[in-house]
Amino acid sequence: MIEKRLYVILSATLYVPETKQTVPMSCGRLFAQAIHVGSKIKQHEGLDPDLETTTIVLKVKNSKELDAVLDKVKKAGIPWQTFLDTNAEVYGTEAALLTAVAALCSRKKGKSLFFGIDSWKCDND
Repeated sequence: MIEKRLYVILSATLYVPETKQTVPMSCGRLFAQAIHVGSKIKQHEGLDPDLETTTIVLKVKNSKELDAVLDKVKKAGIPWQTFLDTNAEVYGTEAALLTAVAALCSRKKGKSLFFGIDSWKCDND
């Protein structure tokens, strides 16, 4: 049996179209987004929340790169979910912004699909 893995992809900075500003994401905020999208995909796919799942958290530089990852995941035909966050105090807008993408796939498919994306490190606080 091929092991399924949960890949979570986060953006280090978010572009806010309304303000034309870039907002850096703190480590705590990134961690929260990863938890949100991971829970969302597990619930959507009917997975037992207590089921041990290998989770790989990756980080792209900005919203544009996160959009590109989302396009790639959609085209791959694998289960995926997004998380859109709203926080006017942090982002300067009431709009919901894409902060995270999650995908469930096999180790082989995941490795090739996300090749070149760096592992997330808490390096911006």
